[in-house]
Amino acid sequence: MEKELLLQVKNLQISWLLDKALIPIVCGLDFSLKSGKVLALVGESGCGKSVTSLSLLRLLAKELKIVGGEILFYGQNGEETLDMAKINPRGKDIQKIRGGAVSMIFQEPMSSFSPLYTIGY
Repeated sequence: MEKELLLQVKNLQISWLLDKALIPIVCGLDFSLKSGKVLALVGESGCGKSVTSLSLLRLLAKELKIVGGEILFYGQNGEETLDMAKINPRGKDIQKIRGGAVSMIFQEPMSSFSPLYTIGY
């Protein structure tokens, strides 16, 4: 049975706004994530892993802008599909998703995980 698609990133482009100029940071990134699967972003320091991850939840610093592409979050139980690249980063739509359907574990795992709890479902 085909796993249900949860997240699809298409041609994601993120730039840094510096003195009225846009400097490309992430250029044309594509990936998808299906239910029950794991996705790892792996790369050298400074290649855009953290910027990409922060963009998924619209947590980018004000100098960073999503300038192209789509971040499609497929709602569950009949909810509509949202393009998270285009919704208001402070709006109600993203607030419903953050911490509920989508969460982020920051780079220091000991501050996020407890050995008393299992991870998964």
